[in-house]
Amino acid sequence: MPKGWFGVNKITGEFQSATAWENPENPAPGPFTLSLDPDRSKQFVLLWNNSEIYWRSGIWNGRYFPALPATNENTPFNLTFIDNEQRMYVTYTIFDSSFITHTMIGPTGLLTQRYWLDSTQEWQSISSQPVPQCDVYSFCGTFGICDQTSSDNICNCTPGFEPASMKEWELNVWSSGCVRKTSLRCSSKSSAGGEGDRFLEMPNMRLPANPQNLTVRSAKNCEQACSNDCSCNAYAYVSGCSIWTADLRNLVQPYDDDSESGTLYLRLAASDFPGSGSSHKLVIDLTLGVIGGILGILCVLVGLFWAFQRSKRIRMAKQVEGSLILFPYGDLQRATKNFSEMLGSGGFGSVFKGTLVDSTDVAVKKLEGLRQ
Repeated sequence: MPKGWFGVNKITGEFQSATAWENPENPAPGPFTLSLDPDRSKQFVLLWNNSEIYWRSGIWNGRYFPALPATNENTPFNLTFIDNEQRMYVTYTIFDSSFITHTMIGPTGLLTQRYWLDSTQEWQSISSQPVPQCDVYSFCGTFGICDQTSSDNICNCTPGFEPASMKEWELNVWSSGCVRKTSLRCSSKSSAGGEGDRFLEMPNMRLPANPQNLTVRSAKNCEQACSNDCSCNAYAYVSGCSIWTADLRNLVQPYDDDSESGTLYLRLAASDFPGSGSSHKLVIDLTLGVIGGILGILCVLVGLFWAFQRSKRIRMAKQVEGSLILFPYGDLQRATKNFSEMLGSGGFGSVFKGTLVDSTDVAVKKLEGLRQ
């Protein structure tokens, strides 16, 4: 805002600063703030959680801030830096009153200055800091990886992790970071006989800040030291052994600065390890598939056999001596349609016409007056 000011009241110690929204839909204070340097050097800084400085404007040189292009001599602003006994602050005016501009710090931690273009009726960007945006502290949150070669999916969770807030990630605000899919077992071997934790190799990675440096003889000893520490989330062995027991932030991949890059070994539950247990799972799946297939075939065969038996009435054919066949009473009822078509009577009973299931015509005598 022209004629507004940013700075510090030296008497009260109060800072006039700007804090980003939590996300585009929630105006609650987020983690990113634009403020005069808390050390009161003549420069602006961007802070994460009011503690970590991740960008500096450069010290005021009497005309502009070196790292803030929108304040140089070729812009339509009259920038003034004032430092007296009461306050240290910056204010500005605009040479052309028709020129509309604003400076904002967004939910992702980027400081952006834009101006309104009447011809297109749109805001146009003058500058955005820091560059690259992966330099924003905790830009992708805990266990998030910033890909500075991507223009779309700039943030992704490390393998074995998922977004802590899917809603915020869908709004392209990633600072909430990622959480583990599966808790660590805190061992290299499971007491229950399963697999313990494993380490995923992640090459060409910007290593996180604030490592704990250990004196060990080899990379294997470094891995063992991390494995033995239940709070250890990752280790690296570059010029020595470094382990990280806090949540990992500011992961960037690929990263080409040799002074800060290396191979990071991220600790994961075995079940979340890429390809882990795939062969074992494949064996189980194949075994279950074979068993399921056999059971399916057996069911089909039993069904066919039952249908064949039913159609041929094999179950009623019990051959006795003299080549006689014994028929169940129920089958004779069905063959004669419940003894509905009588051919004649006499000799202890009546004779009925019938047809067997194989289309053979028969005459069935139903005894009467005697036990049948």
